Amino acid sequence: MKTTNIKNRREIRLILIALCVFVSITLHAQSKHQLLRSGDASYSAGEYSKAEEAYRKAIEKEGKSQAKYNLGNSLYEQERYDEALEQYQSAINSAPNNESKSQAYHNLGNSLFNDQKLKESMEAYKQALRYRPDDLETKHNLSYTKQILKQQQQQKKQEQQKEEESEKEQENLEEQQQEREESEEEQEKKDQKPQEQNQEQ
Repeated sequence: MKTTNIKNRREIRLILIALCVFVSITLHAQSKHQLLRSGDASYSAGEYSKAEEAYRKAIEKEGKSQAKYNLGNSLYEQERYDEALEQYQSAINSAPNNESKSQAYHNLGNSLFNDQKLKESMEAYKQALRYRPDDLETKHNLSYTKQILKQQQQQKKQEQQKEEESEKEQENLEEQQQEREESEEEQEKKDQKPQEQNQEQ
């Protein structure tokens, strides 16, 4: 009789321990999901700093790719592009599938574009298209970035040509000035010679 009592107590303890572990895991998972939902709601309402807080807390609980990606989005909306870049990179490294990687690369490209890093932006868009080749928005962004980069290169070339022309013009003016000065000096010398001769006579 005593052995069955002890057995029952052990079984009850094991069941209670298992139940406590299960409840704590469930609460932990729920709070992480609640934080993600709270962040999503704040993001949708345009409260990006509030969303940032919720996503950071969710990452502390469990550094999932989705929370990092969402944090990157909230930082992007606050125009904190360098910080957003870090989160997108982190989301790419822990992304569970090609769709998630493509989205993170796409937004990484957007952050780089807004940070005036056009070549890096193009590379990010190309990476996004490797994971999702039919993404029209990424194709558009890549095309637009190429166009802007080409315009900047043409503008830089034109400015360089203008600068070279300006330098040549300055050199010509300096040469003309020097020629005038030399001519004036020669004229002065010529003018002085007859005077000296006149003085001798």
